[in-house]
Amino acid sequence: MGLEQDLFFWNTVGQLIDQKFRVITMSDDQQEIWLESAGRASFPLVRLVRTDADWGNRLGQDIERTAAVFEEIRRNNERKSLSVLNLYFSTEAPVDEWEHIFSEPYSFGKTVLKNELIHGGNRSEKLQAAEDMLSVRLDRAAPPIRDYHELQAYQAEIMEKEKTKMNEEKKLFEYGKPKLTKIFLTVQIVVFLMMELAGGSQNNVTLLNFGAKYNPSIIEGEWWRLITPMFLHIGFLHLAMNSVALYFIGEAVEKMFGSFRFLLIYFFAGAMGTLASFAFSPAISAGASGAIFGCFGALLYLGAVQRELFLRTIGPNILVVIGINLALGFAIPNIDNAGHIGGLIGGAAAAFAVQLPSRPKSGWQAAAAAGGIGLAVLLAAIGFTRWQ
Repeated sequence: MGLEQDLFFWNTVGQLIDQKFRVITMSDDQQEIWLESAGRASFPLVRLVRTDADWGNRLGQDIERTAAVFEEIRRNNERKSLSVLNLYFSTEAPVDEWEHIFSEPYSFGKTVLKNELIHGGNRSEKLQAAEDMLSVRLDRAAPPIRDYHELQAYQAEIMEKEKTKMNEEKKLFEYGKPKLTKIFLTVQIVVFLMMELAGGSQNNVTLLNFGAKYNPSIIEGEWWRLITPMFLHIGFLHLAMNSVALYFIGEAVEKMFGSFRFLLIYFFAGAMGTLASFAFSPAISAGASGAIFGCFGALLYLGAVQRELFLRTIGPNILVVIGINLALGFAIPNIDNAGHIGGLIGGAAAAFAVQLPSRPKSGWQAAAAAGGIGLAVLLAAIGFTRWQ
């Protein structure tokens, strides 16, 4: 019976891993495993414990300790609340009264534990309850394991599968090296110093001489002004803010997409930002903001193609940063919001067109490329119509 329950425990763990849960921690004896899934909001965390519970009060004490641990984790991660599904797998039910311990969820602070004891007598019923709470379906048939030697091999197979999945996720974020990011940083700093020596980065004549966006000049055919503003900055604070953003965000995008794809995303987003500014703003403008917002757009692409991974890793922070930057753009005068939004859309379109290196080709690539180019033509037409 012990082997049967051990197998049931590991079969449940393996199937949950197959259904996009991931291991976040495991005890040394492999009898306690925590799983996480960003895609299941009701219970983002699941704790599975293999224990032969002789006494119910020991389970009650464990529930209290566990709730305190999860509450500390919740506070450290500044989460408003935390719900955890806490599953115990026991060969037999405890010999004393224990049902009252599991009759209601246990709360500690703003953490709530939903506790279930699964033993040989209620296995089917409690497994069904766990499936409903996690919105999954688990196969009742277990693999043909005859002894503990075969069980250990089965455990190793499950953990190897999890290790492979984690390595694949790690590779996604570390595909390339941030060579171009450093080059772009160097170029914009050098250009800024040259502008300061030539008359000042806040001087309109200097800005125009170095290639800032200026609508009349673009109308006259100086199309390079769609690109050159990406490397110009108006004042040291402007340079410093964009350099810090490029260092962190550009590096992340270049690592994910590789240098060549990053080059296409960065330049197309920068040009789209300039075109949007050309279409909706008469002011002289410069800065890498459009291209940097394009990098944000490229990261949003990850949210579209791998939503759970995005929400579990960079997603929440990226969404907050984009929201704050757009809000500041509307609240503070003289910020080129059109350029920011144009760059954001351009970066997302370019990311869909080039795709991540690990993803197979799809029809979305051509559609995204056509959509991006079509929008660029539309913005150019709007600009010519308004300012010519």
